[in-house]
Amino acid sequence: MFCYNESFPETVNKFFSYEYTDNIYENRLFQSITFLGFMFGMRPPSEIINLNLDDIIINKDGTGYIRIHEQKKHGKKRIIIPFNKSVLTSPVFKSPKNYIDNWRHKVANSRSKDALFLQSDGRRITGKYIRSYISPAGKKIAGQYFHLYTMRHTFATYLYDYTKDFKFVSQMLGHTKINTTNGYVHIANCMTRQIGNRNLFNLALRLHKKIVRGKQDKIDCWAKKHQSKRITTRNGYGLDGI
Repeated sequence: MFCYNESFPETVNKFFSYEYTDNIYENRLFQSITFLGFMFGMRPPSEIINLNLDDIIINKDGTGYIRIHEQKKHGKKRIIIPFNKSVLTSPVFKSPKNYIDNWRHKVANSRSKDALFLQSDGRRITGKYIRSYISPAGKKIAGQYFHLYTMRHTFATYLYDYTKDFKFVSQMLGHTKINTTNGYVHIANCMTRQIGNRNLFNLALRLHKKIVRGKQDKIDCWAKKHQSKRITTRNGYGLDGI
């Protein structure tokens, strides 16, 4: 499936600040795409490249979900409710709302239409486009066995580790057969033995400490406060921050 090292939180965190190119916009684009991949677990590249603006549903209080178009299932739709609203809307993280509010408009033009993620020329991203940047970067960050599906596998591992709800993980991944989810159980158990009973999502989100004029960056302080947040399944559809 994938090498263990690729899914450890410390490794995952590096994807969110890695410099993929010399272009400032493209860096934020790929950081946002990998953030989405690891935190939401959609199928890459198909479900990511086909996201539209109206697939990102955000309420006034920052809660919401992402609507997925499953090409492999003839356009069937499913929704992903994140384990915490911060990964959907926070301006601190490389969240979808952060990208929409601060970056998409910098390159949007008549060719963009309603596509969520855009290339620097304004066109919708393609599978070939993100593979050409994220795949080689991923091998440098996580090792030679990294591939785009590592993001989805990691999400599934983290979700199972926290909820211990096999059926729920299968539903969130859009699996038609629950046995397809089997592989994540062993890996989650191995990681728990090494890391302990801690929230793997929050560990991956922990920002690097920065010293600004002799003081720790307030963004890092904000992130650390959320390490104690707990999550529970709610109504069988998503995770609710407590």
